[in-house]
Amino acid sequence: MSKNLIKNLTILALLSFGIGALNAQVTVGSNTEPKATLEIVAKAADTKPAGVIAPRMDREYLNDNEGKYSSDLAGTIIYVNDISNGAATNQAVNVTAIGYYYFDGTKWIPMRTTTTADNGLTVSGTNVKLGGALNQPTTIDLSDKNLTFSSTTGKVGIGTTTPKTTLHVEGTARITDVPESTNAFDHYFVKDENGNVLCRPSVVSRIGPELALSGKTNWANASYEDILDFYRVDREHELTLPTMPNQDFKGKILHLYIYGGKGTTLKINGVYHNPTYDVFPVGFAYSGTENNSTLTITEEINRFRFIQFICDGYNWYVDNR
Repeated sequence: MSKNLIKNLTILALLSFGIGALNAQVTVGSNTEPKATLEIVAKAADTKPAGVIAPRMDREYLNDNEGKYSSDLAGTIIYVNDISNGAATNQAVNVTAIGYYYFDGTKWIPMRTTTTADNGLTVSGTNVKLGGALNQPTTIDLSDKNLTFSSTTGKVGIGTTTPKTTLHVEGTARITDVPESTNAFDHYFVKDENGNVLCRPSVVSRIGPELALSGKTNWANASYEDILDFYRVDREHELTLPTMPNQDFKGKILHLYIYGGKGTTLKINGVYHNPTYDVFPVGFAYSGTENNSTLTITEEINRFRFIQFICDGYNWYVDNR
């Protein structure tokens, strides 16, 4: 029997089987009743791996056979195993990676989840990460929920990628609709030379008690808040100012209102002065060492007046402006 005759008889037998089983369901790999038109059952005793292999081809094959795929072939499944040749164009415009594709009647569609991200998000492999450029105006509506940045060491930078503090704004900042303060003990916000936001008492004048006659006041270890702005001095008193250097006191001005008469003395510990260059108001004598000095009123006319001491964070100086 010739090979062509065997081939034709085989085809005829297959066609006959197909016609006879037109409404049948088939199970492959088992004698059990199929649960669908075609069911493939894997068995542990199989000598070969179970599975279905779709036609495997490269992208160039799709380019070369583009005219063969028409709308009546919608639903066709293939596996592209090489995209190093051919082009992602026409029906293969979406064939940009190795994997399964199905034909939708006009072009090949990837049978995978394609993850894309933009507007502040980026894709790394199959992960979407926070971080990236915004490409449109974006509003986050908090509704009645809280937005919290929780960290013990992390910092937030606006205008900078290397924030130095918990919140670091490189540039200008603006706060609107701020309610007025009604508390006399509230604080002002101030900015130091490094741009750090600090607070200072908002009360313009904080008047302290009297520095009594023949008394002693030791502020060597006092904090900025411990020392008020104005003190009265009753003739003789010994006063020790905060130990320097201490940047908390930078810019601090201490006003002493002297109401004693001629002969009043105020011994000051911790005030720097240079006897060669310091000039004091008429009627005052300033003597002693550079950091331990005595201020003496030499004229009666100097009763009831102020003398000021100012701190630069490293020393206290007599301010005679």
